Amino acid sequence: MARVFSADITHKIVPETVFGTTPTASATMSELPLSTDQNLLVAEATSIKSNTKRPNNAGNGSQRGMRAVSGALNMRGYYGVVPNMLMEGLLRSAFASKVLKAGTTDKSFSIIHKLASDQVKTNVGCVVKGLTIDAKANDVVNFDFDVMGIDQIVGATDNALAVVPTAYVGPGEYEGSDVVSINVAGQTVSFSELSFQITADRTQSPVLGSTTGLAFGYNGAREIKVTIKAYRDSLALDQNLTGLAQAFSFNLGTTGAGWSFSCPTMFFDIPKDEQNNGSAYVTITGTAGYDNTAASDVVITQL
Repeated sequence: MARVFSADITHKIVPETVFGTTPTASATMSELPLSTDQNLLVAEATSIKSNTKRPNNAGNGSQRGMRAVSGALNMRGYYGVVPNMLMEGLLRSAFASKVLKAGTTDKSFSIIHKLASDQVKTNVGCVVKGLTIDAKANDVVNFDFDVMGIDQIVGATDNALAVVPTAYVGPGEYEGSDVVSINVAGQTVSFSELSFQITADRTQSPVLGSTTGLAFGYNGAREIKVTIKAYRDSLALDQNLTGLAQAFSFNLGTTGAGWSFSCPTMFFDIPKDEQNNGSAYVTITGTAGYDNTAASDVVITQL
């Protein structure tokens, strides 16, 4: 048996037309360009313990309950089919005239890890429940998609669909210089770090007669947070971030190869000072709210 090396593992994703079922025809399977040290999605099962007492005070073990899959897809930020598809899954909607707003139409995917020619793990019924975009000046931009699924199927072969290689639209992977047009309540300052996070509260629904459960329920409101580190150039941020609803947005990439992320209604905390590496900084955090005009808490626009 050949040893499996992490660098040789390939990852693929295909949209499902039926929740929890990997398509075998009339679908497009795409390469997932994950990092070389990417952990595989983890399959787990609820442990249902027995309280039955056996001879000599021995226990009676446990049984496996509902199965579930969880994990993250970590990749360098880039513009292409896969991140667009995952963003649509997170916001439960679709780009219309290049604009994506939050909706209620769920999208699921199959995510396939191929460890070797005869070692394949297919995760079915996967949904996106979170996205974090991290960017630092003079460094990389990372995408971290948080996913969960209903089951993991282990086998010797992968899906028969042809794989479409990752297409990098534009210059390729993003770096800090590709994060531009940052707007915090109309203030113009110099930023060094940005973290933008969208989190959806979702859980799997157990059902009698099965250990795989139903599709994922939506437990509550989506949370959108931003944390930005800026150089301390003035006191304008302290004076103008009033705590009332104010706009926030930033662009990632360029026309035809990037997005604009906009939260028309953002509530900022009081800025905090920090000193590091010979510079004075101010850290700004904010939480988005629903905007009546935009009819969403976040708007993602393809540039």
